[in-house]
Amino acid sequence: MLLKEHVRLLKRTLAENIDIQLIYRPDEYMANADPTRIQQAITNLAVNARDAMPDGGRLFIETANVYLDDSYVSTHAEATIGPHVMLAVSDTGCGMDRETVERIFEPFFTTKHRGTGLGLPIARRVVEAHGGEISVDCPAGGGTTFRVSLPESR
Repeated sequence: MLLKEHVRLLKRTLAENIDIQLIYRPDEYMANADPTRIQQAITNLAVNARDAMPDGGRLFIETANVYLDDSYVSTHAEATIGPHVMLAVSDTGCGMDRETVERIFEPFFTTKHRGTGLGLPIARRVVEAHGGEISVDCPAGGGTTFRVSLPESR
């Protein structure tokens, strides 16, 4: 599985004080996607998570079969109804306030003192180019989860 290999690469790329957990099921749907571009999106999400955990933490990468229904699609403009492969990237970092969440996909927006702020906009473009959608959840108290939903290939 390509995702397992990519997680091995991430473990060498991210800080040693970040524990990466991969959670996937062998009966997952398949998505018709360019593996290199999806890996780029995952890397961008993981690097963003790393930056939110300067003292270390846990990074979870999880896949699941999901069905996006009318109620979900009505609140997520880029989503389409039907079966999808969901990829979630979650961290135990500092989280983001509402104002930051509203801007994170803007090109060149950054909360860092270095870098261009292009990682999340690129991840979004990659996902949308594959007919998918990306959403973010930042509960009060810290941590962030990005969920990528890619249509199942038939």
